[in-house]
Parts: sequence; structure tokens; C-alpha cells
Amino acid sequence: MASPIVNVQSIQNVDILTPQATAQYVVGEVYQIQDSVYGLRQAMYVKAHAALVAGASYVIVPNSALPGEFITKAPVTSVDAVNLVGTALSAVTSGYYCFLTVEGVVSAGLAATTYTIGDFVKLISAATSFTPITTSGSTTMTVAAAAMCLTVGTAGGVGNVLILNRMVTTPAS
Repeated sequence: MASPIVNVQSIQNVDILTPQATAQYVVGEVYQIQDSVYGLRQAMYVKAHAALVAGASYVIVPNSALPGEFITKAPVTSVDAVNLVGTALSAVTSGYYCFLTVEGVVSAGLAATTYTIGDFVKLISAATSFTPITTSGSTTMTVAAAAMCLTVGTAGGVGNVLILNRMVTTPAS
């Protein structure tokens, strides 16, 4: 169950969009965030494995160095549905703690390909931008579907997606 965040700007006077060098919340906890732009969504508090880019998406895995803690990871090929996907709310320094959106609408990177509203999108190995499951018109949910596209485009860049909060595969392509 997610803990509520009443004000998107801070919890106990700590700005949730500003990464912290030391953990300020329970690492791995999912919090509800509501703001006037994206509405209600859920974000997990994690440790950054490397420098994270705002709007880029990563997989979230248990931290083998610190049991009970969760850390981001660059997507690698996985045929098993074991990856939770989250999108960075802001740029993050390697080793810092931050929130990643794991469910709800967020502005995220989209690959340079054709996509339309309703397309299911996935993360592929070594990429941090979403790409359609097959081609534009990918409206069938598969085990790789991490989000649904809410934007029409052909050139990539940044657009709105609905993160689905489900364990997914991260295919090679």
C-alpha cells in the first residue's frame, strides 16, 4: 500500500524533486503523489545506480550490496518478467536517493519511431526511452508492456505515458 503525499513539493520539509545524498524516506517504499499537472500517481523511493536523466526510465531492482534497499539499473535483456520500471522525476547524481514514478502519468523519453495514443510501449536493453511493442498501433499488451503512450509522434523526444506498475521483460529490441 502506498503512503500518501499530500503536497507534491515536500514531505516533512524535504523537497521530493531534489535528490538527497542520504536517505530521507524508506528506500523501496511507494508513495502517492498528486499534482495539478499529472494528477495522482505512485513513486518509489530508490538509490540511483548512476547519474539519472530527468524523464529517462530505468528498471528497479533489489540492491545486492544493501539487503532491503532498492536501486535503479540500466535496462538489460531479460526474458523473465522481473523488472519494475520507473521514470526519474528529476536529474539525479549517482549514489543519491530519489523518487521514480512507477504508476500513473509522467513525461518520459520516447524513442525516435512512430507512436500514437494507446500504443503499449516497452524498455529495451540498454535504452532509457520507451519504444512501441512492435510498430505504431501496438495496442496488444504483452509481457514487455511497461506503459501506454499518451502522445502522438514520429521523431522521439519527450511525451506523456501512463506507467503501468507491473513486472515486465526488457527485450533486446
